[in-house]
Amino acid sequence: RRRVEKQLRENEERLFLSLQATQDAIWDWDIVQGTGYASLNYFTMLGYKPDEFLMNSEYWWQLIHCDDVQKVREAMDRVVNNPDSWEDSIPKVEFRMQKKTGEWRWILARGKVVTWDREGRPLRMMGTHTDITDRKLAEEALRESESKFKDLVEQSNVGVYLIQDGLFKYVNAKFAEIFGDDMAEMTGKMGPKDVVFADDLPLVEKNIDQRISGELKDIHYAFRIVTKTGEIRYIEVYSSRTTYRGRTAVIGTLLDLTERRQMVEALRQNEATLRSVFNASPIGLCTMKGRVFQSANKAWYDLFGYTEAQIIGHTTRMLYENDGEYERVGRELSENLKDRGLASVQTRIKRKDGVLRDVIVTA
Repeated sequence: RRRVEKQLRENEERLFLSLQATQDAIWDWDIVQGTGYASLNYFTMLGYKPDEFLMNSEYWWQLIHCDDVQKVREAMDRVVNNPDSWEDSIPKVEFRMQKKTGEWRWILARGKVVTWDREGRPLRMMGTHTDITDRKLAEEALRESESKFKDLVEQSNVGVYLIQDGLFKYVNAKFAEIFGDDMAEMTGKMGPKDVVFADDLPLVEKNIDQRISGELKDIHYAFRIVTKTGEIRYIEVYSSRTTYRGRTAVIGTLLDLTERRQMVEALRQNEATLRSVFNASPIGLCTMKGRVFQSANKAWYDLFGYTEAQIIGHTTRMLYENDGEYERVGRELSENLKDRGLASVQTRIKRKDGVLRDVIVTA
């Protein structure tokens, strides 16, 4: 018996020294009496000296945060009344305790019943307290950061996606909207091969592989997609390599360029039409910026005998008899344009061969 008691004391001493080194606190609780013993770390963890802390149930429960009391009671009840459920593990619970200063600290408590009476009623529990406040604060900061990022992404006007193993592991609402689908149908079930226009798929797969392998850090390019309804649309992506759940993935943003391309094409066609009308007009037409020639049509060149090289980039001063007339025409055109948005001035223009012609300048 003495040998067993000695071995027990040695084991407890080793446990005590080990826990002191890790800053964990030891507690030993008499369930029947509602009193207990604790190591020095137990008290200092909460800012107390040992003689300032009453090791009894009533005092202890007063230090538990009101929002955590219920889960602590439930955890203790499971430990005391259902010990078989914890046969292969040490029960634990996380809760807040109030320091002497009034500050709340997060505690991770572990404990088990170690002594029973002859009828199997629990008499004694032993366990540890670990201050996990820093971890909890870090977790909360991470949750807030993730929440802000999630809000930003989900409310974004651009599509956001993450690709891993050839599948979209995440898409936001805008991304799904561009493809005419919904987030649930695309996430984890579809990939680039399901939505990229067949002729552009080799390019897209090559770029994804190069980012996964690290050959390309990031990339920006455009290609075509096929929506759920079969419509072909033009999109532009900005993507880069990232890590998702410990493995390499590709994350990026997607912009729908279809309407912009349609507008650019319509503008190009309008400009081509206007250019055709401009060049075919029998009336001499020219464009100027700050009274400097930008262009002129064939009728204008025929009327005044100049070539393109002789006027483009030059001012219209060459067409007037003198500076006074040049300034008068410019002044009247400017005043009328400012007042009415349209101006006409009669003057005389000098042809390349020196012949003066009476004209009406309209702007």
